[in-house]
Parts: sequence; C-alpha cells; structure tokens
Amino acid sequence: MIITTINAKGGVGKTTTTMFLATVFAQRGYAVTVADLDRQGSALDWAERAEDGGNPLPFDVELSIPKRVDRQAALVADDEIMFIDVPPGDENAIEAAIA
Repeated sequence: MIITTINAKGGVGKTTTTMFLATVFAQRGYAVTVADLDRQGSALDWAERAEDGGNPLPFDVELSIPKRVDRQAALVADDEIMFIDVPPGDENAIEAAIA
C-alpha cells in the first residue's frame, strides 16, 4: 500500500502527518518505509534526530526524488506500506507521487 501526503501549500503538516501515521502503522506490525521527496529533507531530519537521541524510529526514511518514486513503489510488497512525503508546490513530485 502507498499513502501520499500532498498539499500545494507549505507548512500545513504534511511531514508531521506522514511521520505520525508511519509510526502508528509500524507499531501495529506493518513493514513501513517513508520516502522523503522534499529537498529540505524534514522527514529524514526527524529520523536522524531520533536516532541521535537514542530512540530510532521503527521504520526507514529514505531521501528520494520524483524520478525514483515509480521504482520504489514497485518494490512495495502487499504487506508493506510506503508513505510518500511530497514537498509543497512541486508539480513533478506531486505527479510522480500520484501516478
């Protein structure tokens, strides 16, 4: 399953929503990956801060680009969930994430 958080505006909680949902699904036993398409790398930053603080997230976060999303999505098994955190106002990323 692939779940994407999209909004054309920044600062509306896309990354926060993505990270909280990914955490809940991981805690319920699902294999979860987050693909961070935002050039700011906010989701990756969350993961690194959690790891540095001694409390790593229960899922992997990968910095990605729109060009790679199709390939990453094709690798998601039926029992896995991939969350895609899309940057605001980036038409290429939004199109790649919903294709």
